[in-house]
Amino acid sequence: MNTSTPSSMDFEEILLRSGRRLDENQRKAVDCDLNCVVSAGAGSGKTTVLTYRFLRLLLEEKAHADTILTLTFTRKAAAEMHERIHSLLSSLKDFPSMAAELARFPQAQISTLDSFCSSIVRSDCMRYGLTSDFSIDDDTTRTFARACAVELLAREDAGARLLSVLYTPDALLDSFLIPFATNAMDMSHQLDAGLDASLVRGYFSTMLDQALVRLGTVCREIAALPPEGKAVTLSSARTTCSSFLEQYEGWAEGEETYRQTLLFCTAKENDWRSPGKVSEGSSMALLKDMTPAYREARTQAGVFACAMLSVDNLMPLYTFLQEYQELFYQRKRATGILTFSDVAHLAVDILRVNPAVRNFYKKRFSHIMIDEFQDNNRLQKDLLYLLAEKQGHCSSQIPTASQLEPAKLFFVGDEKQSIYRFRGADVSVFKQLGNEIRQGGGVALELGTNYRTEPALIGLFNELFKRIMNPGGQAYEADFLPLGGRQPSPGLISRLTLMHQPLNDREEDPQDPWLTTDDAEAYAVAGIIEEILTTDSYLIPNGSGGLKRPQPSDIGLLFRTGGSQMSYEKALRARAIPYSLQVSRALLLEAPANDLYAWLQLCIYPTDSVAYATALRSPLCGIMDDSLIPVMQDYKKGQPLEQMRNTEETDDMDGESSIEDEALPRIRPEDPHPFRSTCIQ
Repeated sequence: MNTSTPSSMDFEEILLRSGRRLDENQRKAVDCDLNCVVSAGAGSGKTTVLTYRFLRLLLEEKAHADTILTLTFTRKAAAEMHERIHSLLSSLKDFPSMAAELARFPQAQISTLDSFCSSIVRSDCMRYGLTSDFSIDDDTTRTFARACAVELLAREDAGARLLSVLYTPDALLDSFLIPFATNAMDMSHQLDAGLDASLVRGYFSTMLDQALVRLGTVCREIAALPPEGKAVTLSSARTTCSSFLEQYEGWAEGEETYRQTLLFCTAKENDWRSPGKVSEGSSMALLKDMTPAYREARTQAGVFACAMLSVDNLMPLYTFLQEYQELFYQRKRATGILTFSDVAHLAVDILRVNPAVRNFYKKRFSHIMIDEFQDNNRLQKDLLYLLAEKQGHCSSQIPTASQLEPAKLFFVGDEKQSIYRFRGADVSVFKQLGNEIRQGGGVALELGTNYRTEPALIGLFNELFKRIMNPGGQAYEADFLPLGGRQPSPGLISRLTLMHQPLNDREEDPQDPWLTTDDAEAYAVAGIIEEILTTDSYLIPNGSGGLKRPQPSDIGLLFRTGGSQMSYEKALRARAIPYSLQVSRALLLEAPANDLYAWLQLCIYPTDSVAYATALRSPLCGIMDDSLIPVMQDYKKGQPLEQMRNTEETDDMDGESSIEDEALPRIRPEDPHPFRSTCIQ
């Protein structure tokens, strides 16, 4: 008999009471009282670990609910974390200590890292000429960056002329000035053309590195193509790429390296004629597909190598960029619209230069837990290090791992799941973090068992991805570690279906009788979904030890882009398969919405002939094409529609008034008001 009172129940008993079983690695992570980095594979229970670690800290009185800072990358993940922790605490509200923590829970900080950075910036935003009601909108700031760049380029000063030599007009905006403004500029640091060229130099160096990585990737693929007889072009391409790879392996920053890179990228012999007619699947066909990517990367590498060689003679460029930054920041301050990068930079700068704010947050939070850290970067790691700095220390420098509180930071992430590189995420930071924390006295743990997926599929993925994600690659590339699996579900058959469409050379032909690629793919997938829902071929666990047929809500469709979504919606509707959308893309492209838009357009612009034709052709009027043509001809001439009634083209059926006759509004294009009234009626 359990004689524990509510006030004495410990963590072990709560685990037994909840029925939650933690495996050995999960338990190590939950019980860890040192700075810790947890590599958590997909489906390994990382949210469970974070939730129960939060609870353990409360039970052992090592923290209160409002002194644990819990951060993740997306609002959805933050909301899920908040709900799970609150639900767990609510289930224990009969215990006085947990009831007290539940009362504190509304003040608990469980949010995205971006949101937390915003709260830091609002505490000292006047330092940077900002008001506390600023907002974050990357798209709008890109518009600002473009407008400021166009305004400065129109002056045609020395800096603008120099940039026009390095870039084509479109590339100057889209490949340099706008990315430079939105990604490289730091609102906490003002450019000084005479004193600080390091930012520009660093940006050119980074762009050169990225171009060389792309060029190296393409060259490896070309050099690995199997030779084909006497194909001179293929042989030349393979030799050229192999030569570059030998040179690239010894890459180190320096003037001589920049010069060698520029020579390679500008030498005519390092290019080749693009293959003409080739056989499908041959090495020459593959070379033909790869050649444009090779040329683009080669050109970019040459441009930035040239820029690095000339970097000390670019004072007009520095002056231009200083004016560009001033104009861009002026626009952002006037509107109060910042980027995510701005907020992160400002938050770190405030913690560095404002000891009062820094000490406030250091004292407020005794523990910090961060989920999805693979989608963050060095700047955000610096921010967390500042918050975890030992009490009594307050240097303006970023603390090292040995200068952190010994049990304050708990990182969770999976480098294989990093998907936000476009937002500046740098997976190399997470890869290096484990070593840093260990050197500072912390630990690095791994959650390597996937509980979500059937083990047969895990085995397939392990075999597949070890061939794609080679360990020991570049620092910015994820390394692959195999996942373990749980026991298989009794009676369940795991399967993977691969589909492909045979090559259709006539797809661009208007007379092609076959479906487009998107429509064919959608039709085939809808057929499989129908089979899943109506047969016993794809049974799933029912939660009670048995199996059941899936419901539509058990099936998810993931798209690389949303371009084919409309095809899928049509295919699913054709088979009467219900579905819901995370993002509605096709609704306003469908015929009913288009017809409604045409009628609304006519209410405001009655002379819009396209909207008028659409309205007449819609089911509301039902005019056929043969009748529509003369109607529109007379409409454009301004002929009263009364004169067009009962003509040959209106298809009056047996003397009865036709649909067209009853639906045609009696107006002329220059008389908008009667039609507006007719629409309302």
